[in-house]
Amino acid sequence: MGFIPSMLDRAKEAWAKPSLNPLMPRRVDNLYKTHGDGTDFLGRTPLPNSVIVDATQNRSKSHSSATPSNKEALKLDLIGRQHYSLVSFSLRTLNYMCAMEAYTRHVLLNFQTFLNLLPDDHKAMAMTSYNEVLSIIDYQMITSLHLTDAAAKQLMTAIHLCRHTWLRTSNITDDARNRIEDSPFDSEGLFATSMEESLDNIQKMRKAAKSYTYQGTSSQSSSRQPNQNWRRPYTPAYQRPPNGYRPQPYNSPYQRQQQQPKNRQQQSTRRFDRKQKQLS
Repeated sequence: MGFIPSMLDRAKEAWAKPSLNPLMPRRVDNLYKTHGDGTDFLGRTPLPNSVIVDATQNRSKSHSSATPSNKEALKLDLIGRQHYSLVSFSLRTLNYMCAMEAYTRHVLLNFQTFLNLLPDDHKAMAMTSYNEVLSIIDYQMITSLHLTDAAAKQLMTAIHLCRHTWLRTSNITDDARNRIEDSPFDSEGLFATSMEESLDNIQKMRKAAKSYTYQGTSSQSSSRQPNQNWRRPYTPAYQRPPNGYRPQPYNSPYQRQQQQPKNRQQQSTRRFDRKQKQLS
């Protein structure tokens, strides 16, 4: 099946500047709203859990931020959240498509009673068109289900990218990082609540280890006292300077230049004074 040219041209409009904000306009996004239990994750991006934020940011602040502190991680997190918003929009539009297809099928089934009232020469043609429309609606429903499966996998890809962005700079082991990234998504937050207790224990162990290390270093530093009976280390005789030796200060060329007289008159007066001392 060939691609529709108008749809292909519309798809290529975003190729000019891939770095632009890929979010859908608000007026378009508001056309496909959903409500009900378990659909809150489609209207907002999941927030990271507080334990994960405390474990990965390593900040000395009283509050934690909802975005990573690293610039590269911040950019990856932004891309992941934008991808999540687009996929959630696709899921909401697919929900509307399935609802309209189901309603169209319901209308056609009710229209079948009027087809039986047609004459026999027109009834056969009408039933053929009727069955064709029903088959098209069935194919549309199957296509919508396939698109829903693809959108759900894309949503998990966005979740995996956001999780990897938060955990890439953490001090958690590789095994724990892989288990956290592969944990199921429960739509309450970016990370599963089932991992909250284990992550909390890891964070407490890290804080305890840091506090014990700090206490150990402080106790060692406080126990060190200056030695009152300190003596210079013994030096062998062949390395000692002779008795009465005093190192002479080194006069650099700059210092010798400064000691020289500045003009001829000062030089002549110094020579005269030197001769007077010799004669006396």
